[in-house]
Amino acid sequence: MKELKIISTRISIYIKDWLIQENSLKYRSFYGETFSLLLLKQTSILDSQAYSILLEEYDKKDKNANDFHFEFNNYAFINFLKLSEDKEIRERLLPLRFKNTQCTNWTLLRSNTRILCKEDTKLGVKEAKAKIGRFQLKNGLILDDKGVKSFQYHCFSMAMIAEIYMETRDAFFLKAFQNGVSFIRKFILPDGDTLYIGRGQEQSFGYGALIYILALYYKFFLDDSVLFEIKLVSSFLDKYRLVDGNYPLVMNKFQTSEPKNVDLMDVSFSGWYSYNNYFDYLPFMGVFIHKAYDILKEYKNLKINYSLIQNNFQDNNFKKIVKKNYIAIISKPEGYWTNDLAIPLIFFKDKCITPIYGGDQYAPGLQNIKSLPLPFFEQIKKSIRWRSLSILIGGNILLVSPLGIMLRKFKYFEYEIFITTYVLSPFKVKQLFFYLPSMQNIVNFLCIQNSWPIKDVCVSPNGLIEGYYSKGYKQVLIIKLKK
Repeated sequence: MKELKIISTRISIYIKDWLIQENSLKYRSFYGETFSLLLLKQTSILDSQAYSILLEEYDKKDKNANDFHFEFNNYAFINFLKLSEDKEIRERLLPLRFKNTQCTNWTLLRSNTRILCKEDTKLGVKEAKAKIGRFQLKNGLILDDKGVKSFQYHCFSMAMIAEIYMETRDAFFLKAFQNGVSFIRKFILPDGDTLYIGRGQEQSFGYGALIYILALYYKFFLDDSVLFEIKLVSSFLDKYRLVDGNYPLVMNKFQTSEPKNVDLMDVSFSGWYSYNNYFDYLPFMGVFIHKAYDILKEYKNLKINYSLIQNNFQDNNFKKIVKKNYIAIISKPEGYWTNDLAIPLIFFKDKCITPIYGGDQYAPGLQNIKSLPLPFFEQIKKSIRWRSLSILIGGNILLVSPLGIMLRKFKYFEYEIFITTYVLSPFKVKQLFFYLPSMQNIVNFLCIQNSWPIKDVCVSPNGLIEGYYSKGYKQVLIIKLKK
């Protein structure tokens, strides 16, 4: 798996060159300095100049600030000390302090650092088991909080669970990890695209964690089919590699080479969140990809099974339909906007031809509730999603809201998908159906009743999106795939 070493080394060289040029990371970071230290150490290019710059920048940070990310910085320092005992690093690590954010991925990270550092191991195990017991669903997905179905943070949580298992050898954690990785493997598309549902869609952070947990899965279970999935995901990342060797924070074509502070009103930040920092996520991705490389390099003559089996899947939250010519995935509307795939994500001719939706809904930006492909009521400026109960029945979506009821039915044929929406409401309704304009040569979108194109162009993490409105209490959308 030399490609993993190439990716992590490429990122490491880019960060080091940037540090020497700017004498700092220059832009806001929460844990970029410590993860950069770790990555440069992993790839054996850390020198005294880069070491001094990064520690000096870390020391300038206000450790009493409410947003100081102790958990992430602790983790980076602990992993650094695994590679080299360093008095300067140890003094900054101990005694352990925490921010104590309560969402799942932070809790498991906190538990892991307690256990790795051998400080209050019993508490670390206890809080990890409690969080897993409460938030891991039967399908294997671990929620990052109530109703937060993030594929990205699922992958990072699985990484922490696996490391806890390696320290404790407690079968509870191995089982949770196995179920979690088996879940996410169902959603790896034939081009390696995976992190298209939930907060943090298509971000470098999650792809680093995904590659790492796939490597750990091989280590634990010697399943050679997972090796091809690692290659697919690595190739997916490389499609978005920038000309100077670095990688975007969100896997799309918007980001320019020079990092900037986040501006959600700028289209080049499509898919970012207000808390995202370029130099947090870039070294984070590099660290976990290098961890994956370190695992797999121990195995000689890896035999890669060059096949990716795609199967139908359905539970209470998701439905995956595999046809001869395409794959379609539904995720019922619920919780964060980014959980929603109320119009299927369709993979056709080696790419996704329909968009994903959402973005940072709690900060001003280019996304808004009207841009979700669900009934919207102009009179009261609300979506039918408001205070709704959403149910997936036989692969169809039933949504019950104080504003009305929606039933969306799907029929799948080899080159056509019929989507019929029924709305029962006392309010006048219109709906927005989006498509990616770059795909016009391979798909026709036809809305059969009362439709007209829109002039506005919105953004999603995977591209600029256009579309049209349809009004009335029954709409039929036909997606015709060109043969």
